[in-house]
Amino acid sequence: MDQNRLIPYGAKDAHFEHAAREGLPLGRVICQERLLYTVISKEGEILLAVTGRFRQSAAHPGEYPVAGDWVLFSERGIEKVLPRSGFLARVAAGNDPYRQPVAANMDVLFVCMPADSTYNRLKLERFLAAAAGSGARPVLLITKADLCADIGGLLPTRARSRRARTSSRAPPPGRTASTARGRTSAPASRQRSSARAGRANPRS
Repeated sequence: MDQNRLIPYGAKDAHFEHAAREGLPLGRVICQERLLYTVISKEGEILLAVTGRFRQSAAHPGEYPVAGDWVLFSERGIEKVLPRSGFLARVAAGNDPYRQPVAANMDVLFVCMPADSTYNRLKLERFLAAAAGSGARPVLLITKADLCADIGGLLPTRARSRRARTSSRAPPPGRTASTARGRTSAPASRQRSSARAGRANPRS
């Protein structure tokens, strides 16, 4: 299989050129579960860990791969993470001043919040603030809209003058980040799930 397999996942000329210079295969992390990574490559999906050399050279856990990262790998595992165009991060626990990336290289970030009794304006504001710093375009998605008579009243002030989408259905489970026509999108919600990035309906 050729490298064109990676184009629907958002691969650019710069990614291919970097891989050619290093002499290593190119892939994109589409799922991160602890220290194992599902990577899409020109050959399909493979499961990798980082190499011992990578672990020794990483100055901080924030340098480890996350969903959406472009990586170079070998038969030993992930050798290098390519420069990120942006990332979604959370503050590390305790007194650690570093931010922990949870997803990278996104074009669109869907901020999801249900219009039911669990609605939390402060949490929504935190999601929007994180989205604003991710380098992605945030889109607010209000789910369970049929349970609220005044959706506009739920929106933060800064979002009322912008387009917001509503739905009476919750986002489906499964991959929480996808790319369509080379654009990467991911939802951020109160639901816990493994972070994933990939082409829309990758198995169809």
